[in-house]
Amino acid sequence: MKHLSNRILLTLLFVSAVFSFLFTSSQISNVLLDNTKHESGAKIALNFINRMRAYPNNDIPKAKFMEEYKKNKTRLSKTSASIQESEPWRAMGPLNVPGRMISLALNPQNSKTLYTGAATGGL
Repeated sequence: MKHLSNRILLTLLFVSAVFSFLFTSSQISNVLLDNTKHESGAKIALNFINRMRAYPNNDIPKAKFMEEYKKNKTRLSKTSASIQESEPWRAMGPLNVPGRMISLALNPQNSKTLYTGAATGGL
């Protein structure tokens, strides 16, 4: 009788182990399949930024992108040449303000004037 109960107990243990393995493996595969269906937050953000840049279209046309790239490259080479010909920069002050510079703004009326913004505030 004791031998029979040990066999039944062993059989139940084996069946429960197989059942738990199959159940957990199906849950793991469901989790893996669910992860492939969702986009990452970074991809969603990049798609949002791309749609903003391409408005009113859904995407930026490749031909138009290359055309603008070539225009800007030409404009940059002309600007680089004019910067090299200009006089060297000089500090106008105040010179006693520590901190880091976080922004630059070029005066649209006078391209020789550049404003900088510091992390401590002010111009």
